[in-house]
Amino acid sequence: MTKFKYLYEQANKAYRQEFYDRFIKDMGLGAGALVSLRQYDRSQNDYVSKVALMTELDPKSISLTNLQNAWSDYRTNLRMGFLLDGQKIVVGDKNHSPKLFHFDVSRNERDYVGLEHGVHEPHGYWDNGLITEIVSPAPNIMSQEWFDGEFEPIEWVMKKRNGRDLWSYLGSYIKSFYPHDNKDKKINAFKKSIGLPC
Repeated sequence: MTKFKYLYEQANKAYRQEFYDRFIKDMGLGAGALVSLRQYDRSQNDYVSKVALMTELDPKSISLTNLQNAWSDYRTNLRMGFLLDGQKIVVGDKNHSPKLFHFDVSRNERDYVGLEHGVHEPHGYWDNGLITEIVSPAPNIMSQEWFDGEFEPIEWVMKKRNGRDLWSYLGSYIKSFYPHDNKDKKINAFKKSIGLPC
């Protein structure tokens, strides 16, 4: 488990750094940013774009486990808040969470395609949406120091889990984001320790 913890922490740190560099530093994502949200409008039976004010971006909620599907026990939710059409909206409940990177694990390629989210409507339905554009960046960008200091510890991921389950659910993400040249050596050492072929 010590070997897994090291692998996960390094990959998670790299994922968070990529998030910070792409979305916060380069694009200006954060409280005060104006963003364009693409949503399905039932009244028009079509997708529409609306401008919303981002009121919250919780750095503690940004982790590698955001990439897990909604039904996974390992899923964590990126928490964001918006002011849209005069209503305060918080996204990041247990079923609807932004997914920031879409990548083909087999080819280790990642492409930015937007921030998927769910927007809660007054009548209680959820529609999947997409932040398609940052219209105006946040006036004050979150500092790297603040961002780095706000994270959830790994212990909840490992609690009452075994190495095979952890690798089954999170191994592909670790392989994709692990930042060091010794990746194969470290991964093989872990897999050997839990009896998996290298």
